[in-house]
Amino acid sequence: MKGRGNRPVDTVVVLMSVFNGAEYLQEQLDSILGQNDIAVHIVVRDDGSNDRTAEIVASYVERGEPVTYIKGGNIGAANSFMNLVNGCELESPYYAFSDHDDVWEADKLITAAHALDMADSADTPLMYCSRLAIVDENLNHLGFTRIPKKPLSFSNALIETVTAGGTILLNREAFDLLRKSPMINSPMSNIVMHDSWAYLVISAFGKIYYDVSPKILYRQHPLNIFGGGHDFAKRWKLRVDRLVDRRNLFRKQAIHFLNNYKDRLDPSKKQILLEYVNYRESLLRRILFAFSPTVYTQGELSNLYMRLLILLGKL
Repeated sequence: MKGRGNRPVDTVVVLMSVFNGAEYLQEQLDSILGQNDIAVHIVVRDDGSNDRTAEIVASYVERGEPVTYIKGGNIGAANSFMNLVNGCELESPYYAFSDHDDVWEADKLITAAHALDMADSADTPLMYCSRLAIVDENLNHLGFTRIPKKPLSFSNALIETVTAGGTILLNREAFDLLRKSPMINSPMSNIVMHDSWAYLVISAFGKIYYDVSPKILYRQHPLNIFGGGHDFAKRWKLRVDRLVDRRNLFRKQAIHFLNNYKDRLDPSKKQILLEYVNYRESLLRRILFAFSPTVYTQGELSNLYMRLLILLGKL
């Protein structure tokens, strides 16, 4: 395969964080290594596992598979993924994120790379993401995540995450933008998750491409951290946790983004960001922001709920 400007795409670097993933890890590693028409190199960071994770990854390394193993302490998924971004020294036209318990369709990476390759956007940070196919722990089909009804934009990225990490492919320019991010050297408690931060940064300075065709089997099981949207109660619990938890992660993320990127933002995005960061300062600001179309969630009910939280000063 050739990339933009007919340059060869030698390898896609896949960054994977895993914690106690022994039960499903081998299946996911095999699905990545079995990608059609494109080479991969997987960098696995072990986030302090105490099961057979290290042994499983070591077996791939020992037989010469393109897999690098990094043994780390337990710092949590967001820290672990951003640690991988910051520490990655492998050069590639494309970079992907991976969870340890999914299964990738064989054409996942080549489809994503072709989508970005078709973009006539030289030197522009580009990010591909897609819908998910939801499966149970035995890979029985359960459903699909919803297709976003509204544009994937900076205004949306401020409020919610719709770009599932395992679906993401970044071009070199986008990955370099994340790698140079001031967030790298700051406490990761300021970000919601690596995919949320990527969505915010790339939507601010680049372009997002969304594929309605799912290329990942997203496994639902008792041990995974975040659900993919099939279970109604779980979806709403996640929304509540993410929108009104005591740390206000989305707003903290927005404040940190403003502090580090305000001089690089175009005026319209900067204005949206300032409205969000400062809306709590008065009742009038809360009312104006609650009825402003500048920020939005993808779902109608969640959008109404978000605006109620704004009026209450709880978002």
